[in-house]
Amino acid sequence: MDILKKYSVLISILCGVLVCTLVFEYFFSRDTINFNSESYMILEYIAPEHLEQTKKIKLRIARDRDELVKGLSGTDNLPHDEAMLFVFNKPDVYSFWMKDMKYPLDIVWLDSTFKVVHIESNVAPESYPLLYTPSAQAQYVLEFNAGTIRGTNVDIGNILKVWYNNNVH
Repeated sequence: MDILKKYSVLISILCGVLVCTLVFEYFFSRDTINFNSESYMILEYIAPEHLEQTKKIKLRIARDRDELVKGLSGTDNLPHDEAMLFVFNKPDVYSFWMKDMKYPLDIVWLDSTFKVVHIESNVAPESYPLLYTPSAQAQYVLEFNAGTIRGTNVDIGNILKVWYNNNVH
């Protein structure tokens, strides 16, 4: 009977650890935003001088490995009111290149709070195989038509608000 009691205590402890691990994974290791394959976002930036500007952009979302690798490669153009959002599972240093691109891009790296941490403007397709690497970790990356960022005056340190399904992220 004493052995049965010890095993039941051990099994209870193991079950408790398993439940705690599952709860932690659910709340702290999942994406904070559940994007669909095609979503709308309202890009709102807050500049240091508190100037606010809003622009609605249709997003192409890259989430899985194949989408993250391909990105906009092979596409003929990107409409002026569209962008691609790369959603990574965790912050890290993600490098980008212009493999199989047919038009130049502005690339913006964002941390997990959507703060701009790095910008590369007017990246030419001919720059391939050069890698563009941010100076800080990022969890999201936006690709726009070249010149878009200059037109919005978004800069490093600005916070971008992403509206998705009427909720701000």
